Amino acid sequence: MAAMHRTTAARLDLQAAIVSAGAALSTLAQAMAEGDAADIAAHPDLAYLDLQMRGFYDDMPDTSDGR
Repeated sequence: MAAMHRTTAARLDLQAAIVSAGAALSTLAQAMAEGDAADIAAHPDLAYLDLQMRGFYDDMPDTSDGR
């Protein structure tokens, strides 16, 4: 019975670590996106390029198969 409890505790520790890592990665991705946006806004040439790329790719038809 003790072995079963140790196994369950280890599984729950792993799940808690996975949830924490997911939250940390989400925070990191958000910080990176904010940093990229700040870099683009700070450089007029990059801001213009960003507008051009958004105009090109936003007008493209959706070719995804819905997955």
